[in-house]
Amino acid sequence: MGDSPVLDVEGGRAAGLATLWVSRGMDWPAKLTPPDRTVRDVVAAVHVLRGEDPGR
Repeated sequence: MGDSPVLDVEGGRAAGLATLWVSRGMDWPAKLTPPDRTVRDVVAAVHVLRGEDPGR
């Protein structure tokens, strides 16, 4: 799990990857392009990664 929006999410995007941010209740920095998906916790991230995303 990363801790830097610029290095982790922006870096993933620059590498051509889809991005997913586990927010843990924090807001995404307004000056940055948002990730493809945002979830609140790791459990929700696992559901997204497994294709079991009820919130979509």
